Amino acid sequence: ANLLSQTITDLQGFGTRFYPTASNQASAEYLYRELESYGLAVWYEYFVSWDGYLLTNVIGEIPGRDQSSLYGVLAHFDTISDAPTTSAPGADDNASGIAATLEIARITAGWSLKHPLRIIFVNYEEQGIIGSQEWARDAAARGEPWEGVFNIDSVGSDRNGRQIILNSEGASTWMGDLIVRVNDAYGIGENINNAHDPDIFADDNRLRAEGIESVMIARELYGASPYHHTTNDVMDNMSVPRVQETTVLILLTVGSLMF
Repeated sequence: ANLLSQTITDLQGFGTRFYPTASNQASAEYLYRELESYGLAVWYEYFVSWDGYLLTNVIGEIPGRDQSSLYGVLAHFDTISDAPTTSAPGADDNASGIAATLEIARITAGWSLKHPLRIIFVNYEEQGIIGSQEWARDAAARGEPWEGVFNIDSVGSDRNGRQIILNSEGASTWMGDLIVRVNDAYGIGENINNAHDPDIFADDNRLRAEGIESVMIARELYGASPYHHTTNDVMDNMSVPRVQETTVLILLTVGSLMF
């Protein structure tokens, strides 16, 4: 919990991670350094925004013995608000997902994995979900053997208790089903809504459009929170224990595929 809190505090401390700002690039560098400190191989993947900004996604990899399959955990790191260039703290949306993803990376980096696990931090989500689209297109073009990516987005809300909303479609539905089975098997106690709703749209949709199976993990959907996309999306308005519960659930789910 202390590490999750520190990560959220650090990211909120950038003030904004809005895509055209220097703080956006500084937060990408922060994520790079964190992954590197865990011993991952880390790299940037660059793309250009609709309005001409050079932006970057941050990718890290924990090696695996069998490279015939790849798995991933993904979170977007950019933010937006009613004052995006000066104050878009994005504590829940999506420092919470980043913190969970970093903890999964830190813990799994200490183990010998069956398959490589990539940690994927995507940019430019808040203006059309473009960073994940660019990443998925490039990954598909490279012919990488992706089996599944877990998209963690906004998992710090306490307004609905232990509710977790999953979303996947078609060939990806096994991922949501696996999370449900892990939750039951370990007695984690989350109240899971395993949705298959084409009207829910997030980074995972961009991946599925490129043939990469993916599931969304969230506690509140877009438009449901009074804080998301405002200057009030700060740590005082979210729950670190809910982030911790999510981290445990997805860590165990990823672990079920890795050992």
